[in-house]
Amino acid sequence: MYGIEVSATMVSNITNQIIPEIKKWEERPLDSVYPFVFIDAVHFSVREDNHVVKKAAYIVLGIDSEGFKEILGIWIGENESAKYWLGVLND
Repeated sequence: MYGIEVSATMVSNITNQIIPEIKKWEERPLDSVYPFVFIDAVHFSVREDNHVVKKAAYIVLGIDSEGFKEILGIWIGENESAKYWLGVLND
């Protein structure tokens, strides 16, 4: 699309370099209270086993007591459903 080709090896190398940062983000402490919390899902198509399937990225965004936005979590699911949201909110 942009005229740039990236090899699978390059993608793997970049992914391996950012995994430690992802782990730190996942393990960071959260505030005990967020006055406002927004939940939403973003839908996208991905290639899986030589087929294109729909996935949903479930996102929970909190507004802290100082008014700053913070992504509290991101989960990937098959599609948006009340049952999946229940699992996310109980996590």
